[in-house]
Amino acid sequence: MTYELGPDEEVRLVRQMFRMAAEGMGGKRIARELNLQGVPEGHRWRPSTILAILGNQVYLGHRVWNKKSAVNGTVNPADEWIVTKNAHPAIIDEKLWSAAQASLMSRKQNK
Repeated sequence: MTYELGPDEEVRLVRQMFRMAAEGMGGKRIARELNLQGVPEGHRWRPSTILAILGNQVYLGHRVWNKKSAVNGTVNPADEWIVTKNAHPAIIDEKLWSAAQASLMSRKQNK
């Protein structure tokens, strides 16, 4: 079964994920909630997918270069990334991004 969302629905879904994370939910709970909602129809969310979305600066309007090594595909240290801010319109604002990241980091440190 295929699933499709229009651009407006995609934006709402991404914002919902970030709000849920900012409210203290982790990847597993967000995935479970979205799966219960059945959004989008026919799709099953996985925690790893949710966390990848929540860690992607593209939603801030940023473009990140040099995140992965061209040699072996491993993730480069963050200080080696090249970030171009405001490369395109943002879906979420810095305040929501920061709240979600702080909540996720807090959960990670409490494990």
